[in-house]
Amino acid sequence: MSQPISTGGLTFAEPLAPVPDHDWLTDSASQPSEVLRICDTPDKSRLLRLAIGIAKGEYPSGSIVRVDIENDPEGEREWLSIRSTAKASIEEVLVIHDRVVKKWIGAAPASLCNFICFTFGFA
Repeated sequence: MSQPISTGGLTFAEPLAPVPDHDWLTDSASQPSEVLRICDTPDKSRLLRLAIGIAKGEYPSGSIVRVDIENDPEGEREWLSIRSTAKASIEEVLVIHDRVVKKWIGAAPASLCNFICFTFGFA
């Protein structure tokens, strides 16, 4: 069993690959460079990769997972929204979404938990 990895004040259960460019993001974001612009630290980039992995791992095969930038219309705050669209019943999607959020809260540091939010839709 591997030991947790600590980096920049964050602890990860397993080593994460470096995030040198946005190639890993091109299938999930229409504007990967802009998404990475607000991931202004390596830890935020790693958390984004983790969040996408959680969503893709929980939603059924064939689901669409997209990353977009959300803006506060009354301020300058930006955050990322991961929207998963699945062919499933409302009940199934609600159960999956609950698992995704619980995994995210368990994995992300409290200081960055609101940097990424999860939403869902139906195909």
